[in-house]
Amino acid sequence: MTWSEFVKALSEEETEKEGEGLLRATSPLPLAEELKNYASVETATQLVRSIGGDIENHDLKKSTEARGFFADEHFFDVFGFELEEGSEASALTAPRSMVIGKAVAERLFKGGDAIGQSIQFKERGLDGIAVDFGISLGKEAEDWGQYIITGIIDQSKYPTHIKFDALISS
Repeated sequence: MTWSEFVKALSEEETEKEGEGLLRATSPLPLAEELKNYASVETATQLVRSIGGDIENHDLKKSTEARGFFADEHFFDVFGFELEEGSEASALTAPRSMVIGKAVAERLFKGGDAIGQSIQFKERGLDGIAVDFGISLGKEAEDWGQYIITGIIDQSKYPTHIKFDALISS
């Protein structure tokens, strides 16, 4: 699935949900670009929900569920998250880059070096909030291809409502 196909599908999904009374901390997708036209705005970022599926390390034959967002290269400029490994300045600049949580890195790489490693991501439409029922409630997996791990973040250090296991470059 391409970025533009994902955004189109997301827009259609949001339209269908109108009137259901869901409260979300959201804004229209074009807002970040428009805000950059104001002198008082230093930078803006886009965070598009949500990804939810399986990250697979074929070399070690390991797999784990991950939920998160598409994020642009300005994510770390706007939010106060710092990477444990990798560079905030470049982690989300290249296509097919992925920042993963420290817990995901430990499950997939068992303490080994994750930066620069290639992983496979299979989207299953998992809800953004993880609830373990002991069975998979996601849809059939759609293979989104290979990504390169460019950063590791320890989310436990940040008290925030922005919960994620992975960020994918947009």
